Amino acid sequence: MPTITVPDATYARLSTGAATVGLSVDQYVFPYLDQIVPPRLPLKGEDWQIKFEEFNAMIREHAKTLPPNHWVDDSRETIYGEREDSQL
Repeated sequence: MPTITVPDATYARLSTGAATVGLSVDQYVFPYLDQIVPPRLPLKGEDWQIKFEEFNAMIREHAKTLPPNHWVDDSRETIYGEREDSQL
């Protein structure tokens, strides 16, 4: 399991807090870590739909910043052309 290094003073505070509530330092810290970086669970149903709509709105907003008739050539030939040509 990965470990992190914290200053001794920080660990002492965590140890004291954990001992106060009868937990190990790991058990004491885990709930706070989930608040800082929530676990990424697969979205389902309405939650998925909401995130999808937010993503689409973000893309539409970004598109407004591009020049008129902006076009990206993302064809296979454009992406891999030089590499394929060098193999011939």
